[in-house]
Amino acid sequence: SGCFIDFVDPAIGRSLIRVLGRHGVEVVFPKKQTCCGIPVFMSGDLQNGLDLLKMNIEAFAPYKLDAIIVACATCGSALKESYKTLVEGESQEWKDRVGAFSGKVLDIAEFLTQKIKLSPLTLPLSPANGGEGGVRGAGCRYFLCNVKVYLKRAGRLSQTPASFRYLIAPGWNGMPIPS
Repeated sequence: SGCFIDFVDPAIGRSLIRVLGRHGVEVVFPKKQTCCGIPVFMSGDLQNGLDLLKMNIEAFAPYKLDAIIVACATCGSALKESYKTLVEGESQEWKDRVGAFSGKVLDIAEFLTQKIKLSPLTLPLSPANGGEGGVRGAGCRYFLCNVKVYLKRAGRLSQTPASFRYLIAPGWNGMPIPS
């Protein structure tokens, strides 16, 4: 999920668990999972970053997982890309373990669109608005996001699913930030 979600806004994590549960996805939280280590790694403390990496790889090892889903682009980038850099000087066993682990990491948007095969057409959006941004009217909420930039900067997606905002928050009107 990510430290921001865990410690600042856990409602995001609870919402994601509900969305995944509605689509029959079993959610597992390894008790020994810890910080991805990117703050430590980026501050130059490679040894402690490597220690956190190994703790996470060990935490997930007992589970037969199809995917490791992240909702934080920073954590996702660490798990998918930075971990490969951290183990460059380690044994081939660790490189292989990190490669297998990192290959399962998917951003929530990737998972919902690629694995669950959700699209805006699968959501209960009002035909009055052509499926653009949810149901209009009383109580409609808005949010601003530039999902493509957010995920591309973190090296997570080359193309962001246009349906991302609808998949996570049906009933909300997305207002992309102008470039």
